[in-house]
Amino acid sequence: MSENIEKEYNILVVKFSLPSFNKLNQEFEISSIEKPDFLLRNIRRKMHEKLEFFSKTVESIIHPSGESIVSSYESDFFSDEEKNSLVSLHKKLLIFERRSSLLDIESSEENEAIFINDLFNEWNNLKSSLKNVLNKLITGWTNESSDNESGGKYFG
Repeated sequence: MSENIEKEYNILVVKFSLPSFNKLNQEFEISSIEKPDFLLRNIRRKMHEKLEFFSKTVESIIHPSGESIVSSYESDFFSDEEKNSLVSLHKKLLIFERRSSLLDIESSEENEAIFINDLFNEWNNLKSSLKNVLNKLITGWTNESSDNESGGKYFG
């Protein structure tokens, strides 16, 4: 089935100057799409899923939920200055999310292709920022684990 998706996509690459199938697949796992019907719409939705996941991660740091000890705790790994930078990252993610949602209301192949190109062109910048966030979270939890071993705080 993946071969059909790739074949159909390659036709659209020529028509809309889209990124290569392999590059897009590497970042957004588009080969998991099962049917070539509404292919660009389905690719955009796969991209949206990834945006949404990371947007929620960043949001939980900026605005931790009182119901989630994890988000409250992870938020403390970041300074106020870092959180201000995360607001800017979150805004960029949300703009793409909202553009994608708008295409669920009114879609055309051309507009789907524009979205795919725009997000793909911005993705490396977003990915770099997201990697920094995730590394900071890993470091925060690693340091917390070290604190626990030496009698530091633990709320569990």
